[in-house]
Amino acid sequence: MANRLKVETNKSLERDMKSRAIINTDNRAFLDYKNKLGYHNKRNEEVRDLKNEIDEIKKILNIILERI
Repeated sequence: MANRLKVETNKSLERDMKSRAIINTDNRAFLDYKNKLGYHNKRNEEVRDLKNEIDEIKKILNIILERI
């Protein structure tokens, strides 16, 4: 940690002096980001599942219509 300097304009940012990278040290913000990402991934999976179910329903309806 001795190789890092605080960024004057933001207390949760530090500059790594070796790589010159800016590092966010706000763990709460990182956890919030991970939770938000997980929520969106779950939603995307739910939407994908619903699309698959709709496709199955369409196939079944087409089969029924062909038999009429």
